[in-house]
Amino acid sequence: MTLTLYTRGIALESILKTKEGKAFFPQVGRCTVIADEDVDQYDIIIVVADKNHVIPYSLVTREKRFDKDDYASLTTGPTLTEYVIGTKANEADKSVLLFEAKNIVIRCSQDVYIRFNAPGRVRHLIPADVFFEYTLRVDKLFYQQVSVAGTLEIWAEG
Repeated sequence: MTLTLYTRGIALESILKTKEGKAFFPQVGRCTVIADEDVDQYDIIIVVADKNHVIPYSLVTREKRFDKDDYASLTTGPTLTEYVIGTKANEADKSVLLFEAKNIVIRCSQDVYIRFNAPGRVRHLIPADVFFEYTLRVDKLFYQQVSVAGTLEIWAEG
């Protein structure tokens, strides 16, 4: 399947430059791509040429749109838990301050409820193993398992 230019997805494995690898795109599901630059597992990627050639989306965002990014892998539980955007990036590099995300991708291994910015906001159900991308301003999110604990992954850019 040939992907449309500028479609964004998630690399399901690390892919070296000029090599093929597996990726997931919300519009079409899993497919094979060719890396035009080295891609790390779980990087957000973007299609840049015919025949499913991709690069890490961070190469585009850092130059043109966003200058901060964060990735968190969190365990869900039965109580509503807060995560502040930028926390994991700050733990890795103290020069990165907490920030407001403008683009966020969420995936969880089990069904999870998400609320953006405040615990009383609208509750979003994220089904297990589905990538959801939101383009909105988020400085923190609140998460809670639906029935069983899972691993919640958050990719945030701002």
